[in-house]
Amino acid sequence: MREGKIARRLFKHFRNKKNLSQIEFAKYLGVSQTVISFVESGARPASGKLIKKLAEKENLTVVELVRDMY
Repeated sequence: MREGKIARRLFKHFRNKKNLSQIEFAKYLGVSQTVISFVESGARPASGKLIKKLAEKENLTVVELVRDMY
């Protein structure tokens, strides 16, 4: 359960940091806006693959992604 909260905050953090809408952020990651909406609302957990994709786009490791959030 805690991982879901971290992922939800992680995606919101990076989307807001880039000043992107959910649609723009979804395009950036190559997923639908619905996926981003579900992850950010907690309705669906972020897959490891999706978190890894965000890390790759940001040129960071997953650990560095979480550190950046804090």
